[in-house]
Amino acid sequence: MNVKIKICGITNVDDAHCAVDCGVDFLGFVLYRKSPRAISPEGIRDIIAQLPDEAEVRTVGVFVNETVQAVQETLDVTGLDIAQLHGYEAPDMALTLGVERTWKAFGLDAPDDVHNVLAYPASAVVLDAFAPGVWGGTGETGNWDLAAQVAEQRAVVLAGGLQPGNVVAAVECVRPFAVDVGSGVECRPGRKDHAAVRAFVEAARSTNSG
Repeated sequence: MNVKIKICGITNVDDAHCAVDCGVDFLGFVLYRKSPRAISPEGIRDIIAQLPDEAEVRTVGVFVNETVQAVQETLDVTGLDIAQLHGYEAPDMALTLGVERTWKAFGLDAPDDVHNVLAYPASAVVLDAFAPGVWGGTGETGNWDLAAQVAEQRAVVLAGGLQPGNVVAAVECVRPFAVDVGSGVECRPGRKDHAAVRAFVEAARSTNSG
């Protein structure tokens, strides 16, 4: 396997450059206004414009309960590659945006949740810790056993409580397509600890095998 890495909650150019220099695969930007990691579409556009031309990184916008029109307009304005839907978005929204550029986030809480995750039309599913009314960023670890069941059939982006000290165990248990970290590599909300980013990437990459 060759696990991909997403650093989420990017709010500034320095953190984006650190992540790119470490060789991550995805940069995540939070467009949910109530998040301490929120960034405007214009801020995202400016950061993307300052990424190195040779950077092989894809960009992901995190949306919560927005209209399909608002998401599409933001994708157009910013140049984001992927829309990560993190609220109660219906499957039709992913079909309208395009399955290939849509990720859908779920909080796995019980075995019955697995069916809903498997049925949603998205190119990947982001599996986070279950927290009613909280849209990600809780720092809590999710249900890895249920996530592993989903990963047998879908491309899973594993999120929730990951940090340099547990990402190896998480990858070995779940075997995800990608791992997603935000608060686990921060010095404060919205600001990354660059040493922690490097440690996380090094640990995640250590799980790769031919």
